Amino acid sequence: MIDDLNSLVARSAQKLGHALADETVEISEEILADVAQFLSLDVAALRHNDHHIRATTLVAQWPPHANATDQRGVVYFSNADPLFAAAEHLEEPMVVDLDSEADESHARILEGTNVSNISVAIVPLKAARGTVVGTLELIKYGERQWSAEELQALQTIAYVFAHVKTRADTQDEIRRLGLQDDLTCLWNRRKLLGHLEMRLAAGSPAPVAVLFISLDRLNAVSDYLGREAGDQLLIQIADKLQDYVGNAALVARTGDDEIVVVLEDPATRDEAEAFARRLRSALNGRYTVGHERVACSISIGLAVGVPGKHSVSDLMSRAEHALAGVKGLGGNDIAVFRDELADTFAMRTDIFVHLHRAAEGDGIQLQYQPEVDLHTGAVVAVESLLRWNHPARGLLSPEQFMPVAEETNQAAALGRRALLLACRQLSEWRQEGLAADIVVRVKVPPAMVLAESFVGHLRGTLDALELTGDSLSLEFSESAVLYEAEVGEVLRGLRAAGVGLALDGFGTGYGPLKGLKSLPIDTIKIDSSFVQLLTEDLGNIAIVRSLAVLCDQFGLDLVADGLQVPIDARALLALGCRRAQGPFVSAPLDRDDMTELLTGKYVSHIGLASKGLPIRNR
Repeated sequence: MIDDLNSLVARSAQKLGHALADETVEISEEILADVAQFLSLDVAALRHNDHHIRATTLVAQWPPHANATDQRGVVYFSNADPLFAAAEHLEEPMVVDLDSEADESHARILEGTNVSNISVAIVPLKAARGTVVGTLELIKYGERQWSAEELQALQTIAYVFAHVKTRADTQDEIRRLGLQDDLTCLWNRRKLLGHLEMRLAAGSPAPVAVLFISLDRLNAVSDYLGREAGDQLLIQIADKLQDYVGNAALVARTGDDEIVVVLEDPATRDEAEAFARRLRSALNGRYTVGHERVACSISIGLAVGVPGKHSVSDLMSRAEHALAGVKGLGGNDIAVFRDELADTFAMRTDIFVHLHRAAEGDGIQLQYQPEVDLHTGAVVAVESLLRWNHPARGLLSPEQFMPVAEETNQAAALGRRALLLACRQLSEWRQEGLAADIVVRVKVPPAMVLAESFVGHLRGTLDALELTGDSLSLEFSESAVLYEAEVGEVLRGLRAAGVGLALDGFGTGYGPLKGLKSLPIDTIKIDSSFVQLLTEDLGNIAIVRSLAVLCDQFGLDLVADGLQVPIDARALLALGCRRAQGPFVSAPLDRDDMTELLTGKYVSHIGLASKGLPIRNR
């Protein structure tokens, strides 16, 4: 008898050991048939446990359509009969004799057998670490005695089944990990490309909509709060995104801050754009990262492809072109691909290829624009304007290359270079007896403001050039107010060093008026959109007047940017704004022209304009 049992175990192990993944169920049924016939049983079944959902699932059975103790494929342990509930963490084989007259729960189990009593042996499938991954259920109609040798043999067979189950689970996990992003648990690029290949095959439902999503300023969060904080923010947004789209789209992470969404149902460009706007509205907002509340906005590039006409590469490139267009305009918006975006993307690619040289200082230079007192025309400050002399495209403004710099984490390096050049120039002017009372303003990108070493780096630069902090004013965009909790400490450190701080482009971002009082700034620069054609817009007049009153109450300087015509200069003075810069004051100047202007100290036509006298434009 024992030799026969050993032979049964050996045959079972050999069959399962050679079974391919798609043969496992068929081989399992063969083994169950061997066991049942050898032991003269009426039913044999194999069940697998899923501890994540706390359930057991019928995998194989002999005979295939037998009246077993359970007619359902899935039994949840939470509301199972005691017999099945015990199988969740069964340590040793269990033998139970069921009698319909003895117990109500037994009677329910026996309903499918058409007999009054049965004998059941349940043997756990235990994995290497003791986890019960399933059970063998052996049933004899009527009474039966189970010998220790039989139960031992069944335990060995169960162990082989458990090993096969564990091997299959491991292979599934490997396949899953090969298609899934480790950090966010979204699908990865490989899964995305395979899905798009299928969706764009000729004859597939059309059109196919793809959304490229980028998290604005994720690098700035990572730079200030650390990489782990950036990862936490990304995970939260990915979870919220997946919850929002549900089964309506495939979602994949393709880069550090980029996520791609492919709508499952065919969608026209208008339908996809409407979906993208709803999605952006759902994702934009504040997230808790550690002990900080961080505001996050997203940019979306959208493209629609036709199966059999557009390739995966075509559609992906179009969506990426659209995203690049959004990022180039400052982000936090949606763009739909159009043919003209291809030229924009070509320039963006060119910038991307050469930008690392600029970050190292190659081709970076400054121009200068004076800021004047509108009453007298006296030059009171000079704004340094960053320029990059691109090897093929000539002189580029920050609007053309800084979006790429921010995305590639090179904005801080460019900002440090611009700051160093501006401080060197101010030091030279001071040595030449110029600009003694002049403040030099330098625009600072958010990534630079949020860098932990920024204050120390600036102090070192000023000390090396024998400059005091009050000769320098740093301009940061209103969008940086999104991070007021994080940036506040940095700004206070700069003020402690005596450095002036200006809020640039006020009125275009999210900075609330109530936040001005808490920010350690000394200057507000009104965005040019409120200054241009000021006298023709009553709303702009009201805004400038209110800001002038507010700045007077808070002790802040108010500077109008983008001044273009004399009548607006007089209007600014009447509204209480005394300082301005822009084309009417002076176009951007190179070093020599700015030096000449500083020698004279005044922009003469500004004083005449403030008095309403006739002037000649420069």
